[in-house]
Amino acid sequence: MGAAEHTARWLSSDGRPGSDRSAVVASASTVLQDQELQLRGLPRVGVGKRPHWRAVDKIIPLFFDVIWGPVDVQLLGEFLNLPVSPLRGSAARHLLRALAAQPGPGGDDWRVALQKIA
Repeated sequence: MGAAEHTARWLSSDGRPGSDRSAVVASASTVLQDQELQLRGLPRVGVGKRPHWRAVDKIIPLFFDVIWGPVDVQLLGEFLNLPVSPLRGSAARHLLRALAAQPGPGGDDWRVALQKIA
């Protein structure tokens, strides 16, 4: 028995639809899981294959790389250049200009940029 089948059997084992408070968290395609769930009359998870280039999928890992450890100016620049960002566009532009003028956060240009966006 494969993992998808085992999981679907476990989720359907209660026999009272809607009585279980289970959740399925998926970080990859759930096509196989969805087939097994559907065979048992359960709703599909519906996570398809995501393109690797989607900016939204890159924000969180890139954000953590930027904020932890020594500052990687290249990664910081990539983070500030993402088309989809938690920062306002004007804020990212101010910080990018400061980064270009004086690589790395913490310098005078960086502090001025932070004051402009505050």
